Amino acid sequence: MGMADFLLQFHKSIHTLILAFFRALAKLSSFMDLATGPYRSSIEFTQM
Repeated sequence: MGMADFLLQFHKSIHTLILAFFRALAKLSSFMDLATGPYRSSIEFTQM
């Protein structure tokens, strides 16, 4: 029983870590969008 409990807790913590990682990644990418927004839109404009 102890092993199953441990695995369950381990799985939960890994899941939480992955969620936190993706949340940070999303924040970072939205920040990059804000930072590179004008620059990228000008690039897209020249490519059209």
